[in-house]
Amino acid sequence: MQRNDEWIHYEKQCRRSEIEDDHLQIELIMMVGVDSNMTWKDLIAKTEQAALTREPPKVREFLADMKALQQSDALKDVTFILEGAETIAAHRSICAARSPVFKAMFEGKMKEPADKYVEIDKMRPDVFRSVIEYFYTGDVRVDAATAETSPILPAGQDSKDAKRDDADHNNKDNFYEHLLDAASRFQVKELSEICVDRLINTMNSDVFARRFVLADQLSPPLMKRMLHWATPAAIKDMCKPTNPSRQLLSAELVWKLMERACVCD
Repeated sequence: MQRNDEWIHYEKQCRRSEIEDDHLQIELIMMVGVDSNMTWKDLIAKTEQAALTREPPKVREFLADMKALQQSDALKDVTFILEGAETIAAHRSICAARSPVFKAMFEGKMKEPADKYVEIDKMRPDVFRSVIEYFYTGDVRVDAATAETSPILPAGQDSKDAKRDDADHNNKDNFYEHLLDAASRFQVKELSEICVDRLINTMNSDVFARRFVLADQLSPPLMKRMLHWATPAAIKDMCKPTNPSRQLLSAELVWKLMERACVCD
């Protein structure tokens, strides 16, 4: 990689198998947002991700077909029943291909075609709907209604405290806490990674303790990245008995944080 005051030049070798139809685009020019705190590694990752999102026509056509399949009721052979008696229909084969949990379910006790209904408990309908949409399209969308999503509350935290903690935070990002919970439950690794990226990118000191508890319950990768995200000074401040966030953390989690702070000092 070469850099001057105006341009960043990044070279990457590609395999023959990566060249489609014997055509290779030699130069790709794109705009990538950069901030002053971004490392070279982050910049490379963001640039490669931007390149991947420039989908070739065949991929766009496939995704459009999958989206149409999701929106149509044709050939759907399973109905999920959620809270409030809301229902979401889908294709068993799609769900089984995307989730080991559903694969085991449909090949086991629900193997018979007559078994068409599955109850999904302890999950909000909008969250499960996003999981199903991800199964078909590989995309996660957060609409305006989801923007008011409340966070997942650790045991012992009052909803009023959560509202105060998130007063200056975009609440739609709390949706990814619920989505991470769902992705972990259905063992959808790629969706979990999307959620972890989003939660790290929207991290701040107000939500750190709550998400750290969530990471301990659901996602070792999230916990690892959170430990790298927090500075030793911030960790020590958070672990003070007088800090309200300290009340959310178990003694074991406090020890993990303090151990990280000591290593970084």
